[in-house]
Amino acid sequence: MREEIYTQPYSSINFASHRNTISPADNYHPKSTFLNIVNQLLVNIWNPYMRTDFIRRRAERWTWELIRREDENTDFANLGPVSGPMNFLASYIHDGPDSYAVERHRERMHDFLWVKDEGMLMNGTNGVQTWDTAFLIQAVVEAGLAEDPKCKPMLIKALEFLDDQQIREDCPEQGICYRQRRKGAWAFSTREQGYTVSDCTSEALKSVILLQRLPGFPKLVSDERIRDAIDTLLTMQNSSGGFASYEAIRGSQYMEYLNAAEVFGRIMIEYDYPECTTAVVTALAMFSRTHDVSYRKAEIEPTISKAVSWILKDQRKDGS
Repeated sequence: MREEIYTQPYSSINFASHRNTISPADNYHPKSTFLNIVNQLLVNIWNPYMRTDFIRRRAERWTWELIRREDENTDFANLGPVSGPMNFLASYIHDGPDSYAVERHRERMHDFLWVKDEGMLMNGTNGVQTWDTAFLIQAVVEAGLAEDPKCKPMLIKALEFLDDQQIREDCPEQGICYRQRRKGAWAFSTREQGYTVSDCTSEALKSVILLQRLPGFPKLVSDERIRDAIDTLLTMQNSSGGFASYEAIRGSQYMEYLNAAEVFGRIMIEYDYPECTTAVVTALAMFSRTHDVSYRKAEIEPTISKAVSWILKDQRKDGS
């Protein structure tokens, strides 16, 4: 493999000299001068002279604890195909090649990998199942075909899927592992992936409400579970009035000075998004005006008002 990947003998490569080597085509978000200075200090001063074994062991223990919790909270699916393989390698080093964690990670890799004419590739997520199902339901309902005998069996199965994929519990000690509330939420793909997403929760919630109020459709998701989804959405509004995707904004945009990804920008913290905000507004409005007019009304109405104000403020001069 080393002979295939590299253009010169592996043993002759000075990897330290290539710490900042990157193709111009991939350098979408160049590292900041501040980060480059920090990296030089870490490599040339901190690591060789100041980092004690006690500090290293303590940092490794805490890092492993976060990895372990992430694996447990997602059944080893992890957030995506970046953290997944890294956690896989960490488990291999910490627990050994024959451990349950390594075995389960190896199985989970199939969630991301696929083969086509270009060779083996990796998806950005383990799927879009909940997201696509929710929009399919809404499209059929809006087209007036929900009670059509040809469509109804399919929609009942779709409702059963959303019933099964709703996240029923929060992460154990979620504050310790820096996780957003997730009880009642829907993920982008599956329940096992386990991450709250504001717009996925909103679209799935709207789909459930739309179907369960039609005659002949089973009421699979209880009112209590629908309220759980509302409770989670209400925790996700930012001080601006907008909504981000996975969690409320937790840090300053100055964190982007530490962004080392190079191929991605605006990833160190969450940001407000018109699409996420609009999805939450429409879900809260549907719930409070057509499903349960009294539940947390005193909080829902100002949440909607602030969100709409942010959407109008974020609109560009060309209308987009």
